[in-house]
Amino acid sequence: MTNKYLVQFDHTIAGEPCQIGVMSYHYQPRWPGYAEDCPSDLEFYGYVEADYVILDADGDYKEELQDSGDDDFIIDAIKEAMGDA
Repeated sequence: MTNKYLVQFDHTIAGEPCQIGVMSYHYQPRWPGYAEDCPSDLEFYGYVEADYVILDADGDYKEELQDSGDDDFIIDAIKEAMGDA
């Protein structure tokens, strides 16, 4: 069986156990130089792009879980799981 997620990890949202399945991930670290030398403001500050789903505690997809949680909190957890925190 192949896993359809880059990483799948246990997490908690509003005190409820769940899992996060990360489908795609890109981490752009903060630009190391001066703002004047940076190609864009996004690259200067750095950013994360991630596509993910919230799964129940057993790892099953549930539509009703998709709008729960704080996106920034989940992105931070994904960064940590991917080793970029």
